[in-house]
Amino acid sequence: HRYQHIYAPFLFALMTIAKVFQQDYEVAMSKRLYHIDATCRYGSKWNLIRFWGMKIITSGYMIAVPCYFHGIARGLALFVIGHMTCGELLATMFIVNHVIEGVSYAKKNTVEDAAAATAAADIKESEGEEKKSAETENNDTTVHPPSTM
Repeated sequence: HRYQHIYAPFLFALMTIAKVFQQDYEVAMSKRLYHIDATCRYGSKWNLIRFWGMKIITSGYMIAVPCYFHGIARGLALFVIGHMTCGELLATMFIVNHVIEGVSYAKKNTVEDAAAATAAADIKESEGEEKKSAETENNDTTVHPPSTM
């Protein structure tokens, strides 16, 4: 995926358009969302009537009304721009934060954590000093340069 930084934002922007024009219909007809059974939502005739009715109503105010007031080209452009903006925002903020595996969250530093970290650093420092003093005691033959002061 060498060029995904170029094409991925455009594909992410199409996400909500694909949901509105493809995924909703597939779920309503097959009564499945990928591997999830959706018969509880689309199993009854009343829910299917409600689904199709809401699709007609939302298509009316999202597509037909803007096309009526702004012309067909500008109305469709507004619809596409709105969906692409929404899709891009959802893809970059919501999906990235909820789908990535292995996400780790920072722990809140508490006074106890800070005290434990300080104590561990002090122990490590004192062990290092003890090791240095033991090495200098065992090496009495070390020649030190004369002091200039």
